[in-house]
Amino acid sequence: MIALVALPALLSAQQMRRVTGHVTLPGATSPAGVQVTVKGTTLGVLTNDNGDFSLQVPESANTLVFTFIGYKTVETP
Repeated sequence: MIALVALPALLSAQQMRRVTGHVTLPGATSPAGVQVTVKGTTLGVLTNDNGDFSLQVPESANTLVFTFIGYKTVETP
């Protein structure tokens, strides 16, 4: 029981960093609603109306996944 209670505290102590960016599609459009997630996690956000995003990610994270309806999913380090 103690291990289960301590687990959230250990997870919240993980070092985080902020990643920001701007998404554009062919034709230089900046779409709202592109899903940006950290590969292998449930951490993610959607781009705003200007195609911008800001996301807190673990220091150990090295790949972002970009998903948008009608387009191929892209992974980038």
